[in-house]
Amino acid sequence: MFPSLLWAEKTIEGVTVASLKKDKGRLISAKASKIFELDIKTVSKKVIDFENKCNNDLRRKRKLISKESNCLYPNKNVIEAVKLPSLKPNCKKCFLIFRRIYNRSYFQHYDLIESSSSGISTIINHRMLSNEKLSEYITQPKKTRSAFKSLSGQFKLTKLEDKKTKVEYFYKAYTENWLLNLEITQNTLLENVANGVRATIDAIGIVHE
Repeated sequence: MFPSLLWAEKTIEGVTVASLKKDKGRLISAKASKIFELDIKTVSKKVIDFENKCNNDLRRKRKLISKESNCLYPNKNVIEAVKLPSLKPNCKKCFLIFRRIYNRSYFQHYDLIESSSSGISTIINHRMLSNEKLSEYITQPKKTRSAFKSLSGQFKLTKLEDKKTKVEYFYKAYTENWLLNLEITQNTLLENVANGVRATIDAIGIVHE
């Protein structure tokens, strides 16, 4: 995944993360995998349930969903996530997620969620939409505020047995934020990315009564 000699690469608690200085900014990538004793349909439902991925400790900052509701899957910096339909006619297996985020400051963006299945595999992609692209998918969108110019991820689910599914997750981002580009912040940046990816994967295994 990462070309040798170009990327600063390390593995943190099973997550391989890397960064590369490029143009005015920095590319960040990560990958991780895990096998779950769950059927692929159950795993797929958990992965695609993006509106239930937030931090309940940030509920007082919510504006769009009830402060009393409990998100099922923890996501450290997400205040709330709202599912919205896509207006694009050729986007039948996709929808939007609007996320409000808090990480020392407030951020917000729309993710386009797309999924496809073939044989024993299911692919679920998420991609942050730029302000220029938003009008293609939604009317009167809120303006994106993010420390990243681009951000995307892919879940690849593979059925191993009826009750066993392998999940591989690939993450990619590009930022021109001055703080995130400092060499002195790179270890912290990669650790935060690794922790986020690991939490994303581990959340799939959370069982709710």
